[in-house]
Amino acid sequence: MKFALRASALAVAACLAAPAQAGFSVSPRFFLYFDNAYQRSSGFDDQNVLLIQADQDAEEQLSDFFGTPIGVDTHDAVSASISNQQVYPLFGAAFTADLDSAKQTQITFSALYGKSSTDLATLQTFEQDITAEGFTAQDVITQHVSGKSKAKRLDLELTLQHRLNERFALLGGLRYERIKSKGTFDFNNVSSNNASNLFQLLFGEGDVVIGLNESNGTMHNSVVDNVFSARVGAAAFANLDQRNMVYLNGLLHYTHQSADNVKSRLVVPDLDFDESQDLDIKSESAIGPDISVGYVHRFTDTIGLDVRYRAIVYFPISGSRSFDDPRVNHGINAGLTFSF
Repeated sequence: MKFALRASALAVAACLAAPAQAGFSVSPRFFLYFDNAYQRSSGFDDQNVLLIQADQDAEEQLSDFFGTPIGVDTHDAVSASISNQQVYPLFGAAFTADLDSAKQTQITFSALYGKSSTDLATLQTFEQDITAEGFTAQDVITQHVSGKSKAKRLDLELTLQHRLNERFALLGGLRYERIKSKGTFDFNNVSSNNASNLFQLLFGEGDVVIGLNESNGTMHNSVVDNVFSARVGAAAFANLDQRNMVYLNGLLHYTHQSADNVKSRLVVPDLDFDESQDLDIKSESAIGPDISVGYVHRFTDTIGLDVRYRAIVYFPISGSRSFDDPRVNHGINAGLTFSF
């Protein structure tokens, strides 16, 4: 009788199976989830690639407009950004079924969905050299972007547990995350007027302006992230009494985030400027630990409460981010398990 009670509590502790006499269970769940994705400090090398492409586009447009070769060289770009951590209240459920009559092996499918809103601000300065007819004008440009990014997140997870005994189990599974983000930002551009003054002197276009030029606009960005991962590990359990238990899950994961295509639109009414472009972001692969520490309380033979803290660390091994700048997801996960 004592062994049956311990085995039943063990299954609830992992939240992967119903009590020993049940064939399946359903668990409505809530997860308060923190994500530092916007606060990472590496991965800005792609900025230089974008500036090079922008220079090439500007050279072509200016050369066509003035009918003579125009050189554009943007350099010494420096940027800084600040944002608050993304916080997702996620809601959903988990369904667990026994795969054998001995109830040693269970499979669980869980789905969680939630929304987040994050404040972002970026400041960038760079120098730009414009060369025409043997003359070069250099401008210093400062751009400030600030606003709010909103995200919708879907987490799907499939987990397999095989109990070795009443204290240990093997775990493995697959996970998919889909994050759809949209942002609207205020755009402010301040620059000197040396290039435009050069064009006025050489080609008679525009007026000579002494001082700084400032323009304001709105930027819209949208992107969809798709993240796939596989994980494997083990779990350990300890009974406190017949109705209470604590457990530890320790897994290693391999995660791949597919390449992104960021759709961006910048509108600057003062300059009669309205341009849309697609920005390609490299894919990223990562490895790291997936750790959960939890507590289970059984109210009855068919109803249990599971509360856990889960932390996942993603150390990049490919892509534009550095290994020492990991993404960290962590938070509190809680649910009631109803066994049938």
